[in-house]
Order: sequence, then C-alpha cells, then structure tokens
Amino acid sequence: MCGILALLDRTGPVAEAAALAALAGMAHRGPDGDGSRIDWDGRLFLGHRRLGIFDPGAGGHQPMPDPETGNWLIFNGAIYNYLELRVELEAAGHRFTSHSDTEVLLIAWRHWGSSALQRFNGMWAFVLFDAKDDKLYVSRDRLGVKPLFWADTGKAVVFGSECTALAQAADVPLIPDPVAVHDFLTLGLTDHRSNSFFQGVLCLPPGSIWSVDRAGNISRNRFHDWSTTPAPATPLKDLIVDATALRLRADVPSGLLLSGGLDSTIVAWAAGQGDSGKPDQILTYGYREKGPHDETDRAERTARYLGLSERLARVAVDPTPSRALLDDVIAHQQQPFNTPSIVASFRLYREMRAHNCTVALTGEGADELFAGYTRRYIPLALRDALKRGEFLSAWKLLRSPHGRLLARRLIWEAPTAAIRWIMRKRRPHIRSIAGRFWHDGRHWFAERVSKQRLPLDAALQADPVTDLLPQPLRYADANGMASGVEVRSPFLDWRVVATALALAPTEKVSYQGGKQILRKLFTGDLPPEIISAPKSHGLGMAEQFAVGAIDLSDLFDHPPIIASDFLDLSQLKAEIAVHPNDPTLWWPVCLLLWLRWLERETAR
Repeated sequence: MCGILALLDRTGPVAEAAALAALAGMAHRGPDGDGSRIDWDGRLFLGHRRLGIFDPGAGGHQPMPDPETGNWLIFNGAIYNYLELRVELEAAGHRFTSHSDTEVLLIAWRHWGSSALQRFNGMWAFVLFDAKDDKLYVSRDRLGVKPLFWADTGKAVVFGSECTALAQAADVPLIPDPVAVHDFLTLGLTDHRSNSFFQGVLCLPPGSIWSVDRAGNISRNRFHDWSTTPAPATPLKDLIVDATALRLRADVPSGLLLSGGLDSTIVAWAAGQGDSGKPDQILTYGYREKGPHDETDRAERTARYLGLSERLARVAVDPTPSRALLDDVIAHQQQPFNTPSIVASFRLYREMRAHNCTVALTGEGADELFAGYTRRYIPLALRDALKRGEFLSAWKLLRSPHGRLLARRLIWEAPTAAIRWIMRKRRPHIRSIAGRFWHDGRHWFAERVSKQRLPLDAALQADPVTDLLPQPLRYADANGMASGVEVRSPFLDWRVVATALALAPTEKVSYQGGKQILRKLFTGDLPPEIISAPKSHGLGMAEQFAVGAIDLSDLFDHPPIIASDFLDLSQLKAEIAVHPNDPTLWWPVCLLLWLRWLERETAR
C-alpha cells in the first residue's frame, strides 16, 4: 500500500522538482492520489503516493497532520488491528476525523509515543515528523514486509520505497554491489543482507525505529527482537484464523490466490470462518496446455470442497514469458530475483486488479516458517541425525523423497577450496561466471559456506528472519505494487511467526515431509489430498524450466557494457544451449537482463 519518500538536505533547500519527479515515478504504488510537504526551512521533503484501502476517500490523504501536536506522517502499509486501537484511544479521550488506519497510527503515537509500535499488528514503513522532539522517526515492521531503502550521500539523507526513487531524488548512484552479485550468481541469494544490489543503497532493518535530527544525525534503535519475543498462548490454529480475519479488513474488494497447495488452501479455509463475505474473487493459475506443473484441477476441487467455486476464476498462460514481460517484471523489482516463477504472481496481481480487487491474500511465508522446503530441510535433518548417531531416524529420512539429496548437502562439510573447485567443474551457472570475478569472490564465498553448515534448528530460526523469507517478501511487494495491489499473508502475522519460531524442528519436518504441524492442525478441515500431498509445485513452476526458450539474442550480440565484469557470456550461451532446462541458469540470465535495465535506467 503506497509509496513514500523522505529527503533531508544537510546543506540547503531540497531540489523539490527532483523529489516530486521521484514521487511521480512511484505512481504505480499509489495510483489513488499524491501529496507532499516541505519543512525545516525548506531542507525536508515528505512525499506520498496513495493506494486507498481504508477510508479510500479524502480522509486518508497523506502527508497526514496531527493538528494537536503538529506531527506529520507518511505511511506505507496497513495496521490491521486499527479498529481495536481506535476504540482504546477513544476511551482515553481522543477523537478522530477519518476512518483510516493512518490517523490511528498518528494518534497512537501522540498517546503512547514509540511504544505504540509494540501494539501494532500490521506491516509498515513510515516516516513521522515529531514536532515536539524536532526529529524524524523512521520505522519498519517486525518482519520487513514493507520495503524501506535509504542512503546517505553526505549532502543528504533519503528514505524511500524504491531504489530508483532515491536515485532520482538525491542523485544516489545506482552501481552494482559486487558482493550482492556474487551471492546471487553462486547461490541465487537475494535480500539476505542489509544491503540492496546497489552500493550505498541500504535496507532499513526490520523492527527498527530510527530518529533523524535537523543536522541529519541518525540514532538507530529497535522496538522488536525475535530472539526475545515469546510465543503467544493462543493456539496456532486460532491465530491463523484471526490473522486471516484481520487481513480481510478493507474498504475495497479483495481477492485470494489459490494454488493446489496446503498454504493457500489453509488461508481460503480460514477466510471462510468469518462472516465478512470476503474474499470477493479467487484466482488460480495454470497453463494453456495443461502439463505436470498445472495445479488448477486440484485448486478447482479444493474450491468446490470449501464452497468457493462461484468465486473462482482460472488464469491460463503460456509458460514461456516474453522478453517484454520479463523486462517489465525486472523494471518493477529493480533488483535481480532468483526464479522466473515470480512472473506468475506478477501476472496474477495484474489480473486481480482487472477484476477490481485491490487487496490480495496469499499463503506467503508458510514454507519458510514451517519447513516447507523439503529439498532443503530433509537433507539437513538427515545430516544432523547422522552426526548425533540417531541411525533409525536417519534411515527413515534417507528413505524419504528428498533423502537422496544428502550428498549435495554433505558437500558443504568439505573444505571451502574443495567446494569451490567442485562447483566450478560441475555447475553450469558457476561455469558462466567470469573467471576474474569468480576468483575475487573467494573471500565472500567463505561466509556463504558457514551459512550452509548451520544445523537444522539454527536454519529454521534464520530462514524466516534473515536468510530466505526476505526474498519472497520483496518479490511479492514489488509485483503487487506494479498493479496497485496490496499483498497480505496471514502467515506473516507477528504472532504466527513467534509461534513458529518457538516450535521444535520435529514439529515442522520429519521423514513424512515438511509443515507437519499444519497438516496435523487442519486434518478434517481440508481435503485429504491436500493434507497428505507432498509440497506442491507452487505458482510458476513451468516458468522455472523455460530459460532456454527465452530470446536473449540481442543481449549476447550487444551485451550491457559491464556484463563481462561478472559473466563469461560465451560460456553462458553455450551452457544454455546444452542445459536449456537448468533453473539455476536463470541467475546469470536474470543478472544480464537486470544489467540491461540498469544501463537504460541510469542513461535517462
């Protein structure tokens, strides 16, 4: 929901025209209105692009003032429990002039100060000008569901919802970060560090509350830490139902993405436990010529089981995305992404907007929270069982569908130099990396190896908070905002996350597969084939294997100027010809597409 931009110039009045142009560049994030404000003797710019969800009329316009305190707020996100907070604040004597969650945030700050953040159940990135303290307060939600990038050029400090907005407003150079590129090309990692893919463009850490004074001095604090957050006493199933009901709150139509898997089916079931009548539309995704990766038949059976058939619509596409579509996705993501399968959600959110839905419910986050990635977690569990001498458990895990991947997992126990040698010899995407860049990345590679050696329980703690979940959060936000759709997932409710982090690994993954606790909790509520099925392919699986079908001739004939710094283009072309269905070759291909976008973007 929305796009925000805050610019503080340390030396003099802000370049307002540049700031307004940067704000206009985020119109897709907020097609329903815009506003800006200048303060601090012309050195502070606050700008907002609005996507109206709560009180979509004039009552939710931003920047929003608090007339009693003189505070001003720009806010991206949603405070789902704003109705309960409003009742509490009204009981304390406060009065409201709108029905928006933005005003609730402002008055909650007036009443509780920064401790109000502990009371919020939602997703947010905001900048609040506090008149009494004469400071800006900058915050991002506990999990980092909503993005907030920032940069300090020396002359200026800038915060914004998109990297290109920072570049345009404060002349921040968009130069590829070699460490980010290395991690992406070797392991497909993104969003696992506080840095973006651009040097000097950083991500405000989730759970932060920073303050900025008139001189641009930054004080960095946190309001939340997962390691000290206890799990709620409420049972997990009840939490998921309540989290879904909260995320169905909207003054606009909402939709739901229904695949053939467990996660979205749980959300669909939970949505039916209330009396809101939402979601208004349900979409399922498949292909014009049904094949092994098409899950629409299962989704249709699930919709019938849940009594939702009348709201279900099927989207059928060609599994090979066009170059124009890929270029469009990259332009909105603004950073590389590790699978072309996210083209599916890009298409779906566009279709959802065409159905007049502004809010989309998904099952995002369940795989990372409840060990749904069995190809990752079963080999980890097997390795750990062997190390502990638990041979019966190890035997059961070895006989599971993904136990055979143990050899791949054990490679990370070898010396780092040996791992690098094996990967360079055996992996097509590694062979596509330029020789000098591969050599220079040996220092960064050592840190990545240490992450791969984490025991299962440590990986299950790190994946939701730092290592894996930030990837799909960024992908979903940018894809949804490309069509002016706000993406919400009940599994990302902070109470659900805290409960998941407190679970023992055996409650999540066993030789029977991942997400064991979810399968147990929802047996009897969902179709048996959903409960017992292994992890579904998920949206966009066919696109993962379409790398060889993408027309890249122009990029090989006339590559981006700096492509050879990172890639051996002749080797990449040869690898694609020999391994057209290898999904890891998407990583160098995506980098090549991104470098072309970046070259054009910086030339404007």
